[in-house]
Amino acid sequence: MPTFTAGQPLAAFETRRALPILALVRSDISVVSTDLVVDAPGLALPLAEFGRYAIDGYVAYTSASTASDLKLGLSVPLYSTGHWSAVALTDSVSTGIGDIEWLRRALTGGSGSLSEAGCAGNAAAAVPIHAYVATGTFGGPLSVQFAQIVPSATPLTIVAGSWLRATLID
Repeated sequence: MPTFTAGQPLAAFETRRALPILALVRSDISVVSTDLVVDAPGLALPLAEFGRYAIDGYVAYTSASTASDLKLGLSVPLYSTGHWSAVALTDSVSTGIGDIEWLRRALTGGSGSLSEAGCAGNAAAAVPIHAYVATGTFGGPLSVQFAQIVPSATPLTIVAGSWLRATLID
């Protein structure tokens, strides 16, 4: 990250690196009958090699399943490290009301540990995401991954307007 002094004129290209990058889900994304995590189209950001990033996001979802239904994860570039957390209803919740879970999960190159969240029966819920990622010798995509906890013919949907943001902090 470049350093600047007070009063120094700056060109746009000098400050661009400090701006956050944002991914936005523009239309609903659904999965049906699968508990295998897949990348959520629209919720991926390119991370440069040897960077340290603060990550935050908001994943809104619905499920018509009669059981809690969201399996959520982050995938990071090879040789990356860090940790992430998701604040969500516990996976034992099926009514849209219940205990909140906020656990820190490890991230290492590839997929990170998964979180499971409640909210079912045509309920709507949201999961705020917070993370720290340090990339290594390879840059690459940071992706939100999701699946159903238990395969079901009723869809699990990430709702349009969900977003992911990365800010280079070092």
